[in-house]
Amino acid sequence: MRIEAVSSLTYEQYKAFFHFLLFGRNRFLSLLFKAGIVFSMFLCAVIFGMFLGSGTGFFSLLLSIALPAAYGFAFFVLPKSVYSSGKKLYDAPIKYVFTETQFVSHSQNELFENTTTMKYACIMKVYETPEYFFIFPDKSRAEIIHKSTFTVGTPYDLRFVLMNSLPRQSYITM
Repeated sequence: MRIEAVSSLTYEQYKAFFHFLLFGRNRFLSLLFKAGIVFSMFLCAVIFGMFLGSGTGFFSLLLSIALPAAYGFAFFVLPKSVYSSGKKLYDAPIKYVFTETQFVSHSQNELFENTTTMKYACIMKVYETPEYFFIFPDKSRAEIIHKSTFTVGTPYDLRFVLMNSLPRQSYITM
């Protein structure tokens, strides 16, 4: 069976991967982080109101502004700036071809051309989310495949091949 997908890393995919790396499967942590943003903005408004009304110290005012700014930076600004810095690399379309025993990824743009062949036995982990496959050949990199980018075969076919080719603990469905 041959399965193919053609994908390029969009900002939305990068952001989903960034949040996946931050929170993993823990939806509670993600919710807690988002609640922290809302709480810190509320706290900022309260302390700012106290500063205007009663002359609370400048340090309290600075702290009330720094906390939501740090949350906002980590959640909104950081992923966008990292993505923008490597946009030429990320825009390259990547063609994936999956067979019974291995997969091949080929990418090409104005800066480089790269072809990688990897046997399934060499894959460290695969995480399947409702929208993506995150294939980790090692701890330092991942292949990100959106489920809507399959040109031959379906995401279900890829799931079947990977689940039958990898040890049980290496394939994680989220």
